Amino acid sequence: MAADVTIPRLGWSMEEGVFAGWLKEPGATVRPGEPLFMLEGEKATQEIEAVDGGVLHLAPDAPATGQTVPVGQLIARLCAAGETPTWAPSSGPAGGGAAPKPPAAPPRQEQASGSVRSSPRARRAARERGVDVSRVRGSGAGGRIRERDVLAVDPASLGGAAVISGVAVTGDAAVTVGPVRQPITQVRRTIARQMERSRQETVPVTLTAWADATALLAARAAAKAAAGAEAASLNDMLLVVLGRTLLDHPLLAARWEETHLALPGDRIDIGLAVDTPGGLVVPVVRDVAKTSLADVARQTRFLVDLGRAGRLAAADMQGGVFTLTSLGSYGIEFFTPVINHPEAAILGVGAIRVQPVPPPGGQEGFVLQRQLPLSLTFDHRIVDGGPAARFLGDLAARIAALPLEGA
Repeated sequence: MAADVTIPRLGWSMEEGVFAGWLKEPGATVRPGEPLFMLEGEKATQEIEAVDGGVLHLAPDAPATGQTVPVGQLIARLCAAGETPTWAPSSGPAGGGAAPKPPAAPPRQEQASGSVRSSPRARRAARERGVDVSRVRGSGAGGRIRERDVLAVDPASLGGAAVISGVAVTGDAAVTVGPVRQPITQVRRTIARQMERSRQETVPVTLTAWADATALLAARAAAKAAAGAEAASLNDMLLVVLGRTLLDHPLLAARWEETHLALPGDRIDIGLAVDTPGGLVVPVVRDVAKTSLADVARQTRFLVDLGRAGRLAAADMQGGVFTLTSLGSYGIEFFTPVINHPEAAILGVGAIRVQPVPPPGGQEGFVLQRQLPLSLTFDHRIVDGGPAARFLGDLAARIAALPLEGA
């Protein structure tokens, strides 16, 4: 008996996604658990595995790459060898729902020839940059074009027109063209909804402070000398310090539940904001207060790699009680991070600077010291200014006192 292949729900609020391409050809034999197609959900593009096995038959109205599809839409069937599937007049959402409306214009075919093998992310990057993907040399297995191959290409070097700020550049000539439109991706829409909700449902206040970064930098240098590329990063160290500080200041990790505040207990899971080509994602590093620094570093490396490859699952981004974000690599010092609703607070970390500070012991004058700027945004419904200030002061003191025991 044929098994239906439908569009799954990747997140609790997901109602539609963007179909990002088949990973099996029509007529191929598919085994349960094999990757079948790519789907761009609310926060990432994921490989969708086959639940059943059989020969793949696409529905008559199977989506093209780049087409928006509703959750539950029937897109294919897996049949026994020799079996021919039957199709209803419309293979819309499972359960008899109305078929999705056709797009206003025919969906763009992202891969016009079978001779051009490229990943969904590579095709999206090519579309956004105006690159002819058929003229890009792939570095993947069998010459498959990956996103990094597209990002490394100057569109003008392929003989096409590179559009920069409304000007098409071809060789030495520049011709004024009309406005350029960039599609809004599902990831961008999700970020926008999350930011709007944070603005509407929190009362944000931001406090700033400097922390002595001397011991932090020394610990990082020692870790790098001992472990090389596998060494814990500054963010890894800050995650551990944050986790242990939050155990002593649980209000900063609480959630507003209308009738009560939900406190985190003794397990602190912290989201780490990661800038990716597809947009901002926040994977969650688990149990940072009681996990060794080496294990935290392994978790973050794995999650960051998944995030930048667009392969984070929804579960990888759920359950955080606090978020850490950093703009230090861009030279930013203090800023106002947006609370990752429904969390109570977020910490922004800036670029380390040499600053004059009073010498120890109350002596006159000043000494130069490497200082780390900290920006704490908190929800004033949950936390008052005093407790938030004490948390930030405690955090700065723990950073100055590194390394931590047991890390």
